[in-house]
Amino acid sequence: MRHYFYILAAFICIISACNDAEVQPKEYPLIVTKEVTDIDTEGATLEAEILVPGTAKITDFGFIVTDGAYTLKQSVFNSTKFKKRMTTDLKPNVVYVCKAYLTTAKTLVYGNSVTFLSKGSTSPLISYFSPKTGFDGDTVTLIGKHFSLLLGNDRIYINKVPAQIISGTDSSIVFITPNQSFVGAADVTIEVNTMKVTSAQKFTLVGPQINSISSLSETSGKVVTINGTNLIRNGRKTAINFGQYNATILNQTNNRIDVVVPIATINLLDDNYTTVKLTNGFKTLTYPSDFLIKKSWKSKSPPLLFNFPTTYQDGFAYNGKGYMHDVDYGNMYEYNPATDSWKQFGTTPFPATTRYTKSLYIQSNDQVFRVGGTDYLSLPVNSLWSYNLVDNKWTKKNNLPFSFSNAGYFTLDNQIYILTYEKQLWQCDFENEQYKRLNDFPGKIVDYFISTFIANGNAYAVHYGETWLYDKQNDSWIPKSSNPFFKANYSVFAKCFTYNNTGYVLNNGTNLYKYDFVNDVWVLASKYPNVLGSNSDKSIFLIGNEVYIADTFSNYQAGAPFMYLYME
Repeated sequence: MRHYFYILAAFICIISACNDAEVQPKEYPLIVTKEVTDIDTEGATLEAEILVPGTAKITDFGFIVTDGAYTLKQSVFNSTKFKKRMTTDLKPNVVYVCKAYLTTAKTLVYGNSVTFLSKGSTSPLISYFSPKTGFDGDTVTLIGKHFSLLLGNDRIYINKVPAQIISGTDSSIVFITPNQSFVGAADVTIEVNTMKVTSAQKFTLVGPQINSISSLSETSGKVVTINGTNLIRNGRKTAINFGQYNATILNQTNNRIDVVVPIATINLLDDNYTTVKLTNGFKTLTYPSDFLIKKSWKSKSPPLLFNFPTTYQDGFAYNGKGYMHDVDYGNMYEYNPATDSWKQFGTTPFPATTRYTKSLYIQSNDQVFRVGGTDYLSLPVNSLWSYNLVDNKWTKKNNLPFSFSNAGYFTLDNQIYILTYEKQLWQCDFENEQYKRLNDFPGKIVDYFISTFIANGNAYAVHYGETWLYDKQNDSWIPKSSNPFFKANYSVFAKCFTYNNTGYVLNNGTNLYKYDFVNDVWVLASKYPNVLGSNSDKSIFLIGNEVYIADTFSNYQAGAPFMYLYME
């Protein structure tokens, strides 16, 4: 509450020398603002006087200065005089209005207003700042003189990039270093109104440093480790690029980043030399040595055999060679990797008169077992045949106690297990024709894809959307990570195989995923080289440490036959 009229009356009474009446103590103080003096290019001197202190305890007094756009309040309560030399925030050739103020516990009192024409104020002075080294987003304190009393009137620049000011006085400013790509010794500049001053000292902006990469030559899908310092210190956003290809980061710390070598999609069948670039926040760093993304695929002789097109089943390997069964004509075909050539194997076709597909071909010793499948009406059959690879002879075995519309199998501790689309799990001894049904699979299987693989000595099952670990001791399944697999329209079903002690899935005939059992995630390892792979039936077989994937049939004339060797 303002008591201007009371103050004015008291002031008139005093200057009129009302000596004939007893002057009572005044409740409200009385102050007068004096003319501004010592106006020069470095500032102006403000002064006021308390004519009547009043009866209430004074809690603060000082000056309010405004040019109409900005208003400054400066307290001088802790000084011995009601006087202030103002050296900041005064613009040259600008008219300012100044008035004194005083506060008590109950009142706020203003003095009269005076005007003055400013000639400017003193340039800011930087004494020092701390710390002198840091990263984007660090907090720094700047110490000096003649800074603005208005937070919005100060500007701090690091290497000419504006910084965010958190707090400030006329002698101290706390700010956050801005995000920028620059690394090294940076200028620190303060701007107060239109006056700029740059510190003689430099602020050292620190960026990421790559000391080493665990390998400079790998195939896509492999994990390499980038070692260094300050790798992720300059911001939350971190990216690793191998040339034009963005890489997936598995783990990251300030000193280490585990990253998956990306897929050179433009050139899958050739080696690709790239540069490794790390981006953290606005900072970028390129490693001086090139990185070789080794080709993962080689084109091989396709299975353009005696009868094409025809229906080939998933292949198998025996004695360093690959085999596929032509179920339309019953013949077995052999692939020799040494000569990269195919030929018919033996002269005895499959003797059964009824054609059926989707069988499992499980090789054991010198024979391969053809297990189950579906007939031309897609109805499951429970037939079991064995083929002797030495005698080239098919033998009919007793029917299985189960059948399936689709299935996968795995070998664990020298025992064969079959997991069916119908969720049945069977332990099988085909040679002795002994079978044991185990607990059913608990997952929800859709779109006729269920397969299995071995990783790190453990058995896993995979279907669209989910991955499971088999607990043999308790005959149960443990849910693991989800997976990105799905059945796209007009695409072939997913295919799964075990390779290099882990599982792989070729999804929709195009994307090859690898299971990282350490981190329980599926990593996109490569792209299938056939551009029409999504519509091409596949047959897969492993020979030693090499995976062969053959396109055996496609609705498109250019979609098959092809065959590629995959090398990790």
